[in-house]
Amino acid sequence: MLLGGLGIFIYGMKLMSESLEKASGDNLKILLSKMTSNRFLGVLTGFLITAIIQSSSATTVMVVSFVNAGLINLIQAISIIMGANIGTTVTAWIVNITNFKIDIVQLSFIAAFLGVGFMFLPNNNIKTWGGFLVGFAILFIGLNFLKEAIPRKELTSSNTVYHFFQMFEGKGYISIIIYVLIGTVFTMILQSSSATMAFTITLINAGYLSLESGVAMVLGENIGTTITAFLASIPANHTAKKAALSHTLFNVIGVCWVLLPFVFPNMLKLINLLTGNLPFIFKGSECGVKLAFFHSLFNISNTTLFIGFVPFYAKFIDLIMGKARKEEKFKLRLFSMSLIQTPDLALLEAQNKIKNMSLIVKDMFNKTCDFFEEEKEKKNKDISITSKSVKEMEKEIDQYRTEISQFLFTLLKQNASEKTAENINYLLEETRNWEWISDCCKNIAKLVKKSTEDDLGIFYTKKEENFRDIIDTLSNFFDLIIKEYNPTTDLKKLKEKGEELEERINVLYKKMRKKTISDMSKKKIKNITSALLFMEVIQEFEHIGDALKYILRGHRYFF
Repeated sequence: MLLGGLGIFIYGMKLMSESLEKASGDNLKILLSKMTSNRFLGVLTGFLITAIIQSSSATTVMVVSFVNAGLINLIQAISIIMGANIGTTVTAWIVNITNFKIDIVQLSFIAAFLGVGFMFLPNNNIKTWGGFLVGFAILFIGLNFLKEAIPRKELTSSNTVYHFFQMFEGKGYISIIIYVLIGTVFTMILQSSSATMAFTITLINAGYLSLESGVAMVLGENIGTTITAFLASIPANHTAKKAALSHTLFNVIGVCWVLLPFVFPNMLKLINLLTGNLPFIFKGSECGVKLAFFHSLFNISNTTLFIGFVPFYAKFIDLIMGKARKEEKFKLRLFSMSLIQTPDLALLEAQNKIKNMSLIVKDMFNKTCDFFEEEKEKKNKDISITSKSVKEMEKEIDQYRTEISQFLFTLLKQNASEKTAENINYLLEETRNWEWISDCCKNIAKLVKKSTEDDLGIFYTKKEENFRDIIDTLSNFFDLIIKEYNPTTDLKKLKEKGEELEERINVLYKKMRKKTISDMSKKKIKNITSALLFMEVIQEFEHIGDALKYILRGHRYFF
């Protein structure tokens, strides 16, 4: 019954948290990306998001993903994590509600009935709130099972749970350290500090734990909860790993200073003093309220001590982690799977990887253009090397598209919202167009190599101004999409500029094609095969312009 009640509570918390995330996901993302201009706003942001979605793990995973995508820096991430630690203390107060004189289980039944009813309605937003109500109901029903599984009576050696915890009592500071470890391990296994907190409050209210032992378990929970962000950061970039480490060290250092011999006893005295005269509504759950009070006091105190030193703390993390080693070229799959439960964040990670993909394609285009910049005597020697490099990059782009497409299709199966599904479809189309451009670059490399190997002569000369112009226009088009595209840009004007560039590319292509055909008909070109290869090259350039146009037309901001 104890394990079942704990499982029901965890599932209820998960359903409630995910429903709230889904219902207000866009607003939460905007809040997280905008309200981080200074440390204090960052703390407030972390607190609000965690208090709303009731999951510090979800907030810290969100922070890791934002750092990995380059949307926030390490200092901003640290301040948000501090706020998340304060926000998670709200859970302890919610758990104590079950011990008030209100029959919360009866309310749970009503919430469950309404929630299931909402889930049958056609409106997706109402369905999401229905999921929240069902999660709320399941959470408190699980808490009720926990209370019944740990009765206040029969506190004897025959009670297995009571006997287990009593083994570690009465050993001074050794007992405190043991309970810190128990809290840490329990939270790491459950990956939910909320579940461990609910379990601890239930134990202490039933008399299985002393206040001192319960406080020690709470301290351990603060360390154990960092495991989720750590796991999410394993396949992430170097800066994201720093954010996860900062979370762990922040909590560990906080626990260490509280456990100092001259701090811990005095903090317990302070808690007893501040909670000496609790209202009648807390009768029978005084110890649980004291535990919630300590949890809040500890995290607020720890944040207050750290907030003035965040820049120095960030430098300390930089010193520990050092500079980034050469990152693996592609590791979206591992990171995305850790975020699959939050589609909007996983979508952000996919968008970030597509940006990397676009930079590789731009580099391919630059290398392709190098074919037409080489001096005549260097061509035969260098073309083979450049062509091989372009071919390898094209294979890498193929891998990007395969991995990103598989990931996005997986996301579509995760009950994604209508807006998220629309964004997924756009990103799928964008990856297809970037791959199309890479194929065009590979085709140009093949044509140039063929021209050289078959000794067909140079089918392009620097005298052809239109050819130089189409390369420069395409280069500007790439920069428009990759460099000028950001949340502060006027998207409408950006797309209008892109349309003008694409039209310019079409005009140049038609001019060169018409002139080449005219020169062949007038027999001004001696080698017809060379002229045909030239027309294939400019056609590939025209296709690149089309692909860039389609990418820009579909562009939208996720923030």
